[in-house]
Amino acid sequence: MLEDGRLKVLQIVLQECDVWPQGPCKYASNASCCAHALLSSQLDFQQQKGELQGTIEAVGYQVIFYPVYHCELNFNEYFWGRAKLYARAYGKYSFPALVHIVPEALVHVSEQLIFKYYQHVSRMMEAYRNHLAYGSENFKRHVFTRDSSHR
Repeated sequence: MLEDGRLKVLQIVLQECDVWPQGPCKYASNASCCAHALLSSQLDFQQQKGELQGTIEAVGYQVIFYPVYHCELNFNEYFWGRAKLYARAYGKYSFPALVHIVPEALVHVSEQLIFKYYQHVSRMMEAYRNHLAYGSENFKRHVFTRDSSHR
């Protein structure tokens, strides 16, 4: 932030880090792409927490970020899907009926089942981190094979 309260321009930040490229950008139509890539590659920038994450962690909670547009990696989607299944099976699908059935449907999903969804999603994320292609035999084996070493 500048002394007068204005935010620094990206160019000034990169010049202060001594990484601003000299000369014209070869992609003149979109020069900001280079600046954004340079800034995001800086270690201190990568380690910086966002304001939302910092605020939440300051009061003692943990923050988990899920990849955008990958609802299959969010165990809450499985939980909500099971609750909707219950609501459709045991209630009428009108707004007044849903007001009563949704809380019951949410309670109906057991903690054990929610934990199974969490474990499943964790295995999927690990498979992606290991660069296994979605749907491949290795992916399926990693996600759907349970560890039986406890027996």
